[in-house]
This record gives sequence, C-alpha cells and structure tokens, in this order.
Amino acid sequence: VRRDVSDTMWRTSARRWMADATRLTRRTACQEAQEEGTRSWTSWKRAGSAVVATNAVGGVASYAWDTHVLVDAVGTGAFAASACATWTTSARTKAQSVLAACVVAWAMRLGGHLAHRIAQTKHDPRLEPYLQTSHAAEGDFVSKVPWKYMQFWSLQALWAFVSLLPVTAAHALPRTKAPTVRPWALGLFAAFLAMETVADIQKSQYRSNPDNNGHWVDEGLWKYARHPNYGAEIGLWWSVYAMAVTKATAWTAIGPLGVTMLLVKGSGIPVLEKLHEEKYGGNAAYQHYKQNTNLLFPWP
Repeated sequence: VRRDVSDTMWRTSARRWMADATRLTRRTACQEAQEEGTRSWTSWKRAGSAVVATNAVGGVASYAWDTHVLVDAVGTGAFAASACATWTTSARTKAQSVLAACVVAWAMRLGGHLAHRIAQTKHDPRLEPYLQTSHAAEGDFVSKVPWKYMQFWSLQALWAFVSLLPVTAAHALPRTKAPTVRPWALGLFAAFLAMETVADIQKSQYRSNPDNNGHWVDEGLWKYARHPNYGAEIGLWWSVYAMAVTKATAWTAIGPLGVTMLLVKGSGIPVLEKLHEEKYGGNAAYQHYKQNTNLLFPWP
C-alpha cells in the first residue's frame, strides 16, 4: 500500500512538473516571439526615420542655400545613417556588424568622391532631366517649383530605403536566425568597391587633363567598359545581398534589383548615353567605341 501511494504521489508530482515546464516553455517562446517582433518593427521604423530625416535636412539646407551640391553627400549619408540606426537595434552578430561597416565604407567613399566633384563643377548633368532649375545655365540648381523639389528628395529617400532592404531585414533578425559571415560575398564586395574607386579616379584624372576636353573617357577600365563605375555599383549591392540573405529574407532581392534597374533603365546609363550621343554622336571613333565596348563590366 505504501509503495502504491508513493508511486501515485511520484506520478502526480511528475505530471505537475511537466505541466509547469510546458507552461514555462510556452511563455518563454511567446516572450521570444514578442521580443523578435518588437526588434523587427524597431529596425524597420529606424531605417525609415533615418533616411527621411537625413534627406529632409539635406533638402531644407539645399533649398535655403540655393544649391544642390549637397545632393550626393546627403543621399549616400542617408545609407550610412540607416545602416547604423538599424545595427543599434540588432543582435550585433559579426555578420550584422560587417554589413553595417560595408554600407558605411561605401557611403564614405562614394559620398566623398561625389561631393568633391560637384563642389568643383557646381553642375551635375544627371540631375537636369529630373529637376527644373531657374539658373541651370550658371550651374545653380535652384528648383522652380517647390513640390517638384520635395518630390526629388522624397524619391532619394525611397532609393536609400529600398536599396537597404537586405541590410535592414538582416539587422531585424534575432541572433539565432541572423546570417553568418560569408567570406566569398565579402570578398566580392571589396573587389567591386575597389573597381568603383579605380574607375572614379581614372575618370577624374582624365577629365582634369585639358588635352582631353571634348573627348570621352576611354582609358584604364573605361577602355574595356563604357560604364565600369555603374557595373561595380550593381555588383556591389548584389554582394551586400549575398552577405545578408537568409531563407526568410530572400524577398529583399528587391533592393539590388532596384539599384540595377535605376542605373540601367533610369537615372544612370540612359541619361549619360544620351548626353554622350549629343556630344560625340557625330564622331566615327566614338561610334566605334560605343559599338565595340562592353556596357558595364570591363572585359577585352
């Protein structure tokens, strides 16, 4: 009898213990899911706030000072601001930190180059089809119509937000679901960043030589591709996607796809190709260069 009573008490205690453990596990899982949802929402909210705030400040400053020399510096700065803002809410894994560092490195490099260039020229022909200006002849990019001015800066903020979808999504993941460091993808990023840097330096040096006035850039990487800087830019953002993607975030390919479409079909190559055709279209040597040179990636 005593043995039966003891066994019954033990089984009752075991059932209670298992029931308590099950409730605790469910409560912990619910808490983790809630924390994951909170982190994800915070990350997306900070990403949007960062790009909007940065471009709003840049737009107001540019309008107040009657200049657009801040356009590219602010545009790339919004990327860095967003990546840093979302990193602060992340689990701060090694991969998440590498992603933020890559975006900041790209923003500093490209933003510095573009800011230096437009500070010297006060003129960027890429902007003319998208902004009505009151003093374009003097290189003064003051918008005639405020709403179009606001539209331009809003689109620039959207460009940053969409391009950074892979990074924002990766930063929103908990430690157990975050991507791991992928050395091959990081290597591709470094290679494309170096390619973009070399292409920009070569173009700047070519343009600074008075003997090259009235001639298209066809030296260095530009001998083998008409737009190697854009090819590097596209490859760079696909490399970022490769570093950031997981099964749950595969949909963020929208980001690098948007960059590709913008440069190939939007404000990048079509604008420059049209300008070059207007300048050099009657030159047989340019037509030969155009027909026999790759569009994006340097290749003999």
